[in-house]
Amino acid sequence: MVPLCFEKSMWTVVAVLAVMEAGGAFTLTHPSQPEARLQMIGLDVGAKVVLTSGSHALLGSRVAPTAKVHVASRETFDGEPSPINSLPSVPASTTMYIFSTSGSTGKRKGVVISHTNYTSGALPLSVEVDYDEGSRVLDFVSYTFDVIIDFMMCTLILGDCTYVSSDEARIDDFSGVIRSMNVNMAHMTPSVARVLEPHNFPQLKILGLGGEAVLARDAANGIVDVAEHNCLVPIGAVGELLVEGPVVDHYSFIENLT
Repeated sequence: MVPLCFEKSMWTVVAVLAVMEAGGAFTLTHPSQPEARLQMIGLDVGAKVVLTSGSHALLGSRVAPTAKVHVASRETFDGEPSPINSLPSVPASTTMYIFSTSGSTGKRKGVVISHTNYTSGALPLSVEVDYDEGSRVLDFVSYTFDVIIDFMMCTLILGDCTYVSSDEARIDDFSGVIRSMNVNMAHMTPSVARVLEPHNFPQLKILGLGGEAVLARDAANGIVDVAEHNCLVPIGAVGELLVEGPVVDHYSFIENLT
């Protein structure tokens, strides 16, 4: 299990793919999280390797003091020889990632997701959310929220482009990020979306809202289905919680919980 400790960066996506290609599993963290929490995650997953950015290499070494820390950067890869070892075959039942919940009992719970679990949900989700070959998806959500994995992987599964904004740009010039990257799909909280004026972003075809309650005025800005202007989207549609099937796996380190 490999903790990834990156600020918003393209290298996070590279690290996720590298760990999976090597047959390993990853767990996402962010440098803004309390160091004690990062260390608890590193301890719980038994980290022997940590991947991080150059600016957070010292923090990465403290996340798991006995682990080997690797920095992902252009300079690192420019100085490495071309790989010569063949990649392992990874069974579908292999763990793909563990995501740490906040822990309502006071102790974090690690949700274990295998490749089977993930693809069983991601493939139909990609269709329902309207990812297509022309999707230009903004990587905006914090790495502390598990939905970010969908935004990364669903985009890449279909061969689309993901555009990663820096942490600074997300705060200082969010509207400028959307315009300069020419994204046509983005997902964010309603409170962030409220600062946007929809008419200023005609290229933004899909705006997903989540993480907070969606108010009537939020939905009103995008009530018309862009694929069929005579059709209204189902505001307030009831969600469904999957409690069985191949999408569901188990918690790590806590027995008898699913």
